[in-house]
Amino acid sequence: MASLSNSTVSLGIHGNPSFLNFEVSFLSIPVLLLFVPLLYIPATSVVVYRIAEKTIAAKKVNNVNVQLFRAISLSHIMCLLFFLADFLYLRLPLSGLLTSWCARLQPSGYLVILIIIVYHINYIVVILPFLVAVIRLISILSPQRHHKIRNALGLIFNTFFWLLACLVINIVLIVKLVKLKHALGQHAKSQASHKAEISLTITSVAMAFAYVTNGMIANLQKPYMCGADGQEAILKFHNELRSTVANGTYNVIGTIKPPAASTRKMKWDESLAASPQKHAEKCIHDYGAPPKLGENTFTFLSHSAPTNLDQYGARASYTWEQDFQNQGWNSTSTGENPIKSPIRRAVPLVYAETDKIGCGVFNRGNNPSLPENDMNNFYMIDVVCYYEKAVSNTTSDIYMPGDACSSCSEGLICETSSGLCV
Repeated sequence: MASLSNSTVSLGIHGNPSFLNFEVSFLSIPVLLLFVPLLYIPATSVVVYRIAEKTIAAKKVNNVNVQLFRAISLSHIMCLLFFLADFLYLRLPLSGLLTSWCARLQPSGYLVILIIIVYHINYIVVILPFLVAVIRLISILSPQRHHKIRNALGLIFNTFFWLLACLVINIVLIVKLVKLKHALGQHAKSQASHKAEISLTITSVAMAFAYVTNGMIANLQKPYMCGADGQEAILKFHNELRSTVANGTYNVIGTIKPPAASTRKMKWDESLAASPQKHAEKCIHDYGAPPKLGENTFTFLSHSAPTNLDQYGARASYTWEQDFQNQGWNSTSTGENPIKSPIRRAVPLVYAETDKIGCGVFNRGNNPSLPENDMNNFYMIDVVCYYEKAVSNTTSDIYMPGDACSSCSEGLICETSSGLCV
């Protein structure tokens, strides 16, 4: 047993006389290769500095793609870290300059940390140039709709691909460890091997749980839809306008409109809101609602990135209502061709027979091919609202004149505070 112990020790570097007395040959290939990074590490450092400097100043320079410069900066920084890790982890140990010193040290976990860092940096360096190319390609092929490349399916595929890969590797490790433990005699089994088996098992389970939950988040990720504040603001504007019309106090360019006898109070409909949300995400200006539904659309332009999309629904509603004030409203009927009417956007807001609304809001983003401070580069925010009932394509009443709530439909009662049927 003593001879076995001695032979085992002699196989390692620590305390091994061969390594303790190692002499370095400065004309050897490993030593010469050690100094090769001195040719490109300083140059890479200068390039990284210049690109970072350019990135910081990018917003003040025309015709600069800030996102691309940020990606290139990150790529070069990771390359620089890879060069440094390669120097410390591969070239310096292989040169033999540290061999005698390392042989005098006890085993250290810091080397394991260094190895892990090098491996991860290596993977990032490999993938970043590809990602930079993809970013540039997207900007060129789809400058106006780059944000439409949704990543939910990509996230799910990526998550479960790496989940499967990591599970396979960990299962192989566990199986090999178990086989090795059973192949050894009972006397050779150690507490360390048992701990290693348990550690691998726990790590695999924890990792699988993390990947699965990450995939669930990616799968359940939903585009922005009007929040509670946005819904409340839209309903408040519509119902206050409808109440003003119903009570005969709505003033259109100096003319008071007659009261409405059966105007209903508007309610929010979640199922109705899902369709306009999808339509808004298509970035199409044309109307897309089914024939039986009413529809309104509007696109806002903003130089600054929007931080709260809930405000845009009510702002769009106000814009639609202004058609009455700008174009006039001479009759309570739609006229012969409602589709071409100059007040076609305003009519659904006060159409008496509809009482359900659902809206979608979508931020298209801006044009990545233009600098953010370009006067022609706007963030585009689309608002689309669907109403439960559409005004007829032929002449029809927008509302029936009469005292407020005097002719509510069967099953509805008068809300005296608003003059609307509920």
